[in-house]
Amino acid sequence: MNLKPAGADTENDAEQFHFGGFIDEDLIACVLAKPLPGQTTVKLRQRAVENSAQRKGVGKEPIDFMERMLKERGFKTIEMSARRTAIDFYTKFGYVLMSDCYLEQGVLHMKMCKVF
Repeated sequence: MNLKPAGADTENDAEQFHFGGFIDEDLIACVLAKPLPGQTTVKLRQRAVENSAQRKGVGKEPIDFMERMLKERGFKTIEMSARRTAIDFYTKFGYVLMSDCYLEQGVLHMKMCKVF
């Protein structure tokens, strides 16, 4: 999409959790989870799946793995700004809508969250 993440999202990037989905040695899906200070909540961000791999189940594995790992580390809530076009995907994983549509970097988003 050629969009630049907001500065607040990339602060302390090394302290965030990075997850990837691979076919052979090729990275085709990724997602980052940013722990929010002093909370048991992470902000999901920068989720992407290569265009040719979308709608083939490839994005499911990194999400499943990420959720298991975050639970093991004591996190209780995941929140995100989900693109409007991805709402159905996240709903399948038990995420719930927390807002109406809003513009973020020129793209329609809705806030979603999941509590373990």
